[in-house]
Amino acid sequence: MKKLLITATDNDVTINEISADNEKRCVGEENNNTVKAINAPLFSVVRYGGLDWVVYKKEANAIRLISKDIVAYAPFDKDGKNNLWEISDLRAFLNGSFIVKYNIKRDELFNHRVFEIAADGTYDEEECNDYVSLLTTDEYRSWRWGIPEVDAFWWTVTADSKTNNFVECVDTDGALSDEECYAENGVRPTIWLKLDTPVEIVE
Repeated sequence: MKKLLITATDNDVTINEISADNEKRCVGEENNNTVKAINAPLFSVVRYGGLDWVVYKKEANAIRLISKDIVAYAPFDKDGKNNLWEISDLRAFLNGSFIVKYNIKRDELFNHRVFEIAADGTYDEEECNDYVSLLTTDEYRSWRWGIPEVDAFWWTVTADSKTNNFVECVDTDGALSDEECYAENGVRPTIWLKLDTPVEIVE
């Protein structure tokens, strides 16, 4: 798949690649397959903000989406010292220039709680709230079977331990692994979308 070189400016994070297929889609393009989010079937693929997302969870007031594909390649933390999500460069990018680039409206999303417990149980009380985040490893384990694999390593929110700089990620076989936080792995954002928000059914 052809890649397009781009640069993001949030905390000087460099985003090396992004899918050309995702880039060329028209935001807000009308289509006969457009429905309200409440009517999107579970595990269907929908288009929102010019990106394709998988519906992997439905609640009374929102649906949860994860990007079908890698949307960018970026370090979790460019200096390689921090593996805590709430102060990471990747969090700043997703809740900053990523939202702007794809014209994602915050009033169509729920600001959701993100639990930052590390894989070894450290960072046991840390949490924050985001419009755009990544999956935790616990969430990935719960929904792995409904999330398509991709041919790249991609980040989760979950640090390996407070005592090192590693972050848990998903490898090309769908297994959990870990990488140092300066590695340029794939990014698959997740959002909670309000039920009255229009989406386009793709698959």
